Amino acid sequence: MNQQGHRKAAIWAQPGERVPPLPTILTTSITLSALPIPTPSPTQILIKIQAASLCHTDTIVPSGIFYTEFPIIAGHEGVGEIVALGAEAGRDGWKVGERVGALLKSGGCAESGCKWITYRYCPQASMLGLKGENGVFAEYALVDKDWTVRLPDGLSYEQAAPLTCAGVTIYSAIRKLDLSVGEVLLICGFGGLGKLGVQIAQALGIKVIGSDISQTSLEYLSSLPPKLRPDILVNPHYGKPEDILHRIRGLRQEGYDSLGGADAAIICTDSPLAIPFALPLLRPHSKLLLTAGPMELSFSLMDFIFKDITVMGSLNGTRERLTEVMELCAREGIQSEVHVERWDEGRGVERIMHGQHGVGKGVVRM
Repeated sequence: MNQQGHRKAAIWAQPGERVPPLPTILTTSITLSALPIPTPSPTQILIKIQAASLCHTDTIVPSGIFYTEFPIIAGHEGVGEIVALGAEAGRDGWKVGERVGALLKSGGCAESGCKWITYRYCPQASMLGLKGENGVFAEYALVDKDWTVRLPDGLSYEQAAPLTCAGVTIYSAIRKLDLSVGEVLLICGFGGLGKLGVQIAQALGIKVIGSDISQTSLEYLSSLPPKLRPDILVNPHYGKPEDILHRIRGLRQEGYDSLGGADAAIICTDSPLAIPFALPLLRPHSKLLLTAGPMELSFSLMDFIFKDITVMGSLNGTRERLTEVMELCAREGIQSEVHVERWDEGRGVERIMHGQHGVGKGVVRM
């Protein structure tokens, strides 16, 4: 810890003013501050942050959508090294010097029914950098021992940070669909979630159709190693549903005689074009899972009655899922497309917040 006992941090000092017509574009910015280094409570772990990445969710905190109490340290995708432990954390086996990362959530009621069924949906839980708990865009951060995992060997801090939210979210979504090897998954949107999702699904033996309107993103995914590359890449502006359905049939094993279309789709973008694009490509009795999307959804009732499509959502993930996806990525060479900025006493956060970085997910490295 530094001699002054303070940490530099990037905070949201106050809510922003909405700029119509887009409610998430705000006239506010990060404030850089020096704050005391906190002492962990019995259930907390103090980590020295080594890398933290920007999630789209971070940028909408000033809108008030999460009922945030300001000021709050921004950021929720962070990894680092343990430097201090609360008493209970120490009894649970955590040790100073371990490399760790934490999930979005913190605290919660911890009642058995909630913990094992909907623990991450617990309304009493806080969310790092979003609601009730300071985040990780700081030199030191507090995390909850029950929402923390150890990083596997061989996984860099820069690659581990995006997995604590983007990675575990898309991995949990794929697992929730319960697809078998060889089944077909459509992923719409190639931000941080989508680019990881394509690679994760391929590593799990699932056939993947990738969709995005960005030519840069399509080219990036085309450049992936063959074992992680999508089976089909399409730009919704140019791909006709009947042509794509024909290509999906070409992915099926010989002798497949079931219904045409993909077995499931995951929406990883807030573009209003994604869902109308995905629905005609889904077979009857399939699943549509939302990890993102426009705030107000519009569906055709006919798709759901006559095709029996199930719509579901998925939020972040569990410790078990985070450990699984980190180990999978380390083993299979799955990586986020990242652009790394120096911490620079917090100024690196300003640069990634305002898009002053290159292509890929913005990461600050201490």
